[in-house]
Amino acid sequence: MKKLLIVDAFGLIFRAYYALIKRPLSTREGFPTSAIFGFWKMLFKSIKDIEPDEVIIALDSPGPSFRKEMYAAYKANREEAPEDLKEQIAYIVSMLERLKVPHLRQDGLEADDIIAFLTHKYKEEAARIYILSSDKDLAQLVDDKVVLAAPEKGIAELRILDSAGVVEKFGVRPPQILDYLALIGDTSDNIPGVKGIGPKTAVGLLQSYGNLDEIYGHLEEIKSESVRKKLSEGKESAFLSLELVRLKTDLKNLPDFIPGQVVHSENWALLEAEFLKLEFKNL
Repeated sequence: MKKLLIVDAFGLIFRAYYALIKRPLSTREGFPTSAIFGFWKMLFKSIKDIEPDEVIIALDSPGPSFRKEMYAAYKANREEAPEDLKEQIAYIVSMLERLKVPHLRQDGLEADDIIAFLTHKYKEEAARIYILSSDKDLAQLVDDKVVLAAPEKGIAELRILDSAGVVEKFGVRPPQILDYLALIGDTSDNIPGVKGIGPKTAVGLLQSYGNLDEIYGHLEEIKSESVRKKLSEGKESAFLSLELVRLKTDLKNLPDFIPGQVVHSENWALLEAEFLKLEFKNL
């Protein structure tokens, strides 16, 4: 396998929905299709640009993850998805199943962990792994063989982030993304981080000390009394956040899966029929 593309399905779906929210799409009968259209458009664009040998799509499970057991407030700030988006999510999942698109989903697991597992599993076999996602948590997986393919400007462009790209975007190296998010938190997932520590301070600390353990091991050396106080008071929160953002690679009891072509030749007619039913004319 030369190139493997791993797709963060829900990341694409939500991005597509909100990118097109001002001019939503629907069929003549009123069925909403913005997220469905945007999902397939971004998927096909990535395949055209990257030319992967094989593809697999990772899906979030509908139930709570193990992180909710670690921290009850995890993602508690998120509003429930709009009903028209829920309809489209269900339709996309159904399409993946009916068209036999390679995908992986497991109760209690988030797509990020499935992506981390797949990256770890295929790293030796693949010459290059592309992760199609804008999720900054996944930047911790980037290395000399793994890159992020991040959609930008709505659904129009794709930015490839290698290790140098991660440093340019975040100011820290991929292995430090865990420590960076543990310090600043992540409002989208309600991960607390250290109160009062922002990106600039976090980058400075990590450039000086390397990781969270070393920062706390050299706490008295930090010149700013204010920063020392924030770190001291937020230590428990920092190390909890570190575990919340750490992705799992040792997943067990997953359903059978095999990466492959997004749509096999015998299913192209089915896909074209689906697009015709959804009134997509330029995919």
